[in-house]
Amino acid sequence: MRNETCQIFVDLSAWRNAVAVASKQLEVETGGILLGCRHSTDIYVSEFVEVPDRASTRSSYVRREADAAELLESRIGAHPEGSLNGYVGEWHTHPERQGPSRTDRSQIKKISKHSCDEVALIVVVYDPYASQWKPAGYCARSGRARRAAIKVQATDDPPTGGAKPERPK
Repeated sequence: MRNETCQIFVDLSAWRNAVAVASKQLEVETGGILLGCRHSTDIYVSEFVEVPDRASTRSSYVRREADAAELLESRIGAHPEGSLNGYVGEWHTHPERQGPSRTDRSQIKKISKHSCDEVALIVVVYDPYASQWKPAGYCARSGRARRAAIKVQATDDPPTGGAKPERPK
């Protein structure tokens, strides 16, 4: 495996949806699975699918496997036959200004051992000083993880690093 940083490209509308979900639940973590496709060494994320955890706290989120599998199957079934879109990784929020934790890295390494492809982890981090959400993450394959460069962009727009949060009213 190369030691260089992997690239994760996130569709701007998918990022905005993740920020909206995160902003509605600013007091607790939430998360789920990432849908998209792979091309060469890059991962493209087209959708953040929330898998709710009723027991989540401000510093803990557990993705429920059975719920995730059910949501994944229904989302993939909704795509046209022959679509390249599928499972590409995991995501969750950190309402505090903290990137991926040791536990997060351990979990994505474990998940990658059961996948034949590279798996992405995106942590949607709230930065109260900048009043915005920012992506941070890793890619993992065969139990080894490396930092990811995450680019949020629309097809015709230049890359951008984040999006302003939509505060709950």
